[in-house]
Amino acid sequence: MSDHTATLSLSSAAIPSLSAGDYRITAEYGITTGDEVHQESVQQAVRVAAPRFRLDPGLVARVYPPPASTGAYDTVLPHAALSRPTLPWEREPEPGGLGPGPGGDNPPLRHEPWLALLLFGPGELPDDPKALGRTTRTTVRDWLADTSCSVPNLRTTEEESASPCQTVRIPTALFQRVLPAPSDLAHLAHVRTANAPYSDGVSVLPQDCAVLVAGRLPAAPASGTVAQAAHLVSLEGVHTMAESLTSDSPAHVRLVSLHSWSFNCAPDTGPGFGAVLRGLVGECRTTGGQFSAPPVCDPGTSKAQTPRTGAVRVHLSPASLDEEAGAPPCYGGPLQPRTGRRPASDLGYADARALGRTIALGRADILAAGRGTQRTPSRAPRTHQEQFHALLTSGAARDLGTALHAHRAVTKNPAPAPAQPPAPPTAPARSPADVTAAAELLAADLFQLRGVPFCHLVPDPRMLPAETLRFFHVDETWVQELITGAAEVSASSSGLRSTIEALTAAAVRRGRTLTGLDTGADHRTGLLIRSQLVADWPTLHVNAGGTDGPVTVRRRALANDVLLCLFASGSAVTWVELAEPAHGLHFGFSRGDDGLQTVVRGPDGEDTGQRVSLAPLMRSAHDRTLNLTALAAKACPGPEPTPSQLAVQLIRSPFRQYFGNPPQEQH
Repeated sequence: MSDHTATLSLSSAAIPSLSAGDYRITAEYGITTGDEVHQESVQQAVRVAAPRFRLDPGLVARVYPPPASTGAYDTVLPHAALSRPTLPWEREPEPGGLGPGPGGDNPPLRHEPWLALLLFGPGELPDDPKALGRTTRTTVRDWLADTSCSVPNLRTTEEESASPCQTVRIPTALFQRVLPAPSDLAHLAHVRTANAPYSDGVSVLPQDCAVLVAGRLPAAPASGTVAQAAHLVSLEGVHTMAESLTSDSPAHVRLVSLHSWSFNCAPDTGPGFGAVLRGLVGECRTTGGQFSAPPVCDPGTSKAQTPRTGAVRVHLSPASLDEEAGAPPCYGGPLQPRTGRRPASDLGYADARALGRTIALGRADILAAGRGTQRTPSRAPRTHQEQFHALLTSGAARDLGTALHAHRAVTKNPAPAPAQPPAPPTAPARSPADVTAAAELLAADLFQLRGVPFCHLVPDPRMLPAETLRFFHVDETWVQELITGAAEVSASSSGLRSTIEALTAAAVRRGRTLTGLDTGADHRTGLLIRSQLVADWPTLHVNAGGTDGPVTVRRRALANDVLLCLFASGSAVTWVELAEPAHGLHFGFSRGDDGLQTVVRGPDGEDTGQRVSLAPLMRSAHDRTLNLTALAAKACPGPEPTPSQLAVQLIRSPFRQYFGNPPQEQH
């Protein structure tokens, strides 16, 4: 593996040396002189500051699901990444913590965070019935003095009491159901460490960040979308308050919300990315993924025969058939199942040259360049428009005007002499730079098969059925004929034609260099995909490489569900990867036959093949709240699972599939 390979590790907590609060440091010293002892002491008050009632927005590096986004998030645990890794542990949820963790006589202390991520749906919050993430602005003093709601019992400084804060009002019954249990708190936070600032496909995160995960799943609507509001709340004093709640307590609880956002959850109506891709893989294993012509029927035997090339039979009039050739005419495009000579009856090269001329004629830049270089003063006018213009500029109009002017003396109501009509504006001559740019752009486009109609690439629909992928070789001779035909479009102007031919040759040479064809590979290879993957995931990742590493993939959508990929290094490609679009590293579950389940991963992070059903591990199926302690005991290896071990089990990374020999660094 390269020294620059990105690594990512998870740890259970980042505990600061001192939590927030007021401390007094005492320094004592003593001097003994004979029988006398002189002692002195010095005290210094120290305050360790940390966010408490407000959070700098810059400390929230990212949230997932993204704000205002819509998706099938009902299997996802929302989370927030904080750019300061110690932040969740810089305060204690209760003085002295919430107690020791499991263990023997000297169990390790739990490291509970003082922050938690709570999730709410429409109609659950009285001040935010549409679950838009709204909060109520007040001061800390007014919040703590609110007698209409249950609030934590906190001591604050005068400065803190006067500071503003955002609060969220929660029905007491709902609060008691969704508040994480003290035993679950430690599992809801961990630290993510990378060897460098990295991008997870959604945003760039710092090397070290704390991650807070919600303990409640979003609601799954049957149709439409349902909004979900996530609130990052302070738990300082909250569990003590929760234990004191009785039937006589206020109907609502009010907490400090340090950050909030909302997203929309939509139903998962179709197969997921993995299911569609697995279907493609199964079809590819059955057919070999070879791009070839469909079977044809031999008239003599009535048996279907599978052709060895990508050429399909074409129907011509009897007068155009070459009876001496014997073989029926066929057409093969630039995409072939293998390399080698084409049959003599293949009309592909002739079609490529004619197609090149047609494409060039449709390019306004080429036609404009041709008109600019073809304009010469000695050429006689040929078209009717040019002949009429020559007549107007020859002086005939002036002579006619003079004659009419002489006739005005005998005309009762003479009309004004007609003015000489202005000459039509002449388009500016094209400079050599214009011609160069037009020719190079055309050659570059044709070299990448841009502008080639789909029927010339796939001459028979049966060569690329729905939900299939096909690998192919590029016939570079066909491509060269295509470019040659484009250069012939200006055959009437030898100067332009020679210029374009020279420029297109140079452009093709550069294209061959960029695609690796001048380093030993005599042709390119590629991949055609016709699938729901292309339509539903237009940012589908397609990667390819060989023994020397990854290669450039040039991709272009030919239709809503068809994607053409050309690999830059030709036949050196030994592996191809299809991957789900990057959606950021997040946490959640997969769908199984018996509902949601989690993948059990070993200590190395690899899938063990085991699955743990989520249904018996819910604190409340109605509220979609999890019993994380029970889940950790069931899914994590070892007798005392840690928060980082549970996070590994809950990670949902983008789905990917390799064809060929996967690169070593992926193992």
